Amino acid sequence: NATPRANTSPMRGAVRAMSGVDEFAWCATTVYTLACVVGCKVAATPSWGEASARAHARVASLWMFAPVCALYGFLLYRSWTPDTLSLMLPGSLSEGLATGRVQFVPTLSSIMTLLSARATATSAWAHLLCVNIFVARHVALKTRERMLRDGCAPPIAHTLVLTTLAGPLGLLSYVFTAACYDFCRAALFADVEAAAPTQG
Repeated sequence: NATPRANTSPMRGAVRAMSGVDEFAWCATTVYTLACVVGCKVAATPSWGEASARAHARVASLWMFAPVCALYGFLLYRSWTPDTLSLMLPGSLSEGLATGRVQFVPTLSSIMTLLSARATATSAWAHLLCVNIFVARHVALKTRERMLRDGCAPPIAHTLVLTTLAGPLGLLSYVFTAACYDFCRAALFADVEAAAPTQG
């Protein structure tokens, strides 16, 4: 009974080591994303002075994406297996020619199989967070531009919080908030202009 334990312990140790890499990568990308979102909030607030200017310089540079993109590339390399490409683009050229059916199109079942691997799920997480950072950056730069031009801008705190979890919903939140803000602002200015002759 002692021999099997000795044979399996190195394998278990390797599995734990690989899992440790995935856990570290997940934690690193999550913390980095949170730091980027906080930086975006600071960059979007010119009234915070020098801190906002420094944050804007970092956010405006595309180098902000370099760490998470490099980590994603590393994780993608680690998660790549001989079956990865066939799962991403399932199909057969010969079958397509014989049946006329479209081939090499991702399917839900193949994507589910692909993401069931721990390393692949970690790389997908880094991919999603990269998109979230991109949305947060866009919102911050647009907000700073409006603050400097108009002296005011739609609130973005809720948008940045949502962007941390779901970038597409954060972008939708910003579009909806900006539309409501512009509508209310235009209506307020219209009322002020209408009341101006009466006051005169």
